[in-house]
Amino acid sequence: MPFASVRIEDGKNKNSTLIRPCCLFNSDKKTTYTNLNEYLESDMLQELQQHLLTQDTLPPGCSTCQLVEETGQLSVRQLKNRYFDVDHLAETAIQELDIFPSNLCNLNCIMCSPKFSSAIGAEQKSMGLISEIINFDETDRVCEAIETLPNLKYISVAGGEFFYAKHCIRILEQVQASGIEYFKITTNGTILNPKHIEILKHIPKLELRFSVDGTNDHYEFIRYPAKWDEVKQNILNYQQQLPNAKLETVIVVQPLNIFSVFDWLEFANQNNLETHWIN
Repeated sequence: MPFASVRIEDGKNKNSTLIRPCCLFNSDKKTTYTNLNEYLESDMLQELQQHLLTQDTLPPGCSTCQLVEETGQLSVRQLKNRYFDVDHLAETAIQELDIFPSNLCNLNCIMCSPKFSSAIGAEQKSMGLISEIINFDETDRVCEAIETLPNLKYISVAGGEFFYAKHCIRILEQVQASGIEYFKITTNGTILNPKHIEILKHIPKLELRFSVDGTNDHYEFIRYPAKWDEVKQNILNYQQQLPNAKLETVIVVQPLNIFSVFDWLEFANQNNLETHWIN
């Protein structure tokens, strides 16, 4: 992955380093790189790549994937490597950007935190649970990376709620202008904007992942203040307006929704929606 993929996030919150190989990479040496070229030319990246080329064990920063693989499950590393011709990579050629451009969000999901939701940050500050709201917007850095990386083919974006932030139009336009082949967006499904749809229609391989976590009252309790009927209709509208896109849903299995799983499966099966489960 360090040869073909890079993660752009914020450099302000805990465990955030602005630019790193992937969302799970966690090194004891916390270095925040000010721009993409600085990261690509860093000693850290060179040492990581050399380790992967010359040693059979994963480096310490890849411990999360190592633990998953030791249990016999597929790790993010293994899944990502399926997309790239990693067997023949011996030098850096970034093909994928994994971007976390902003934590701006309109929901207060019960299992989330201020790092991923500005709404939760505002709520927790008003309750005295935190003393500072740390919001961020890395749109400029993301657009620059999309424009300048010559081998870029894949972009995966999460947040925050991508479609809620004004900056999403800039990123969408940059993706279209750069001819990016594969674009994956994780969204809560609360927003359906015709301007977004018009741009998304021109992306060859589009994937929309809807974070849902239940139906009806279960959904509305977990994902306050979203309304299930509105989100359900939005998902169906996306499905109708973007017939060539791959649509799937993601559910975080938890005590609050375990008894509504069959209700969700009924809805997913009726509408041919692939579902991924996260425990």
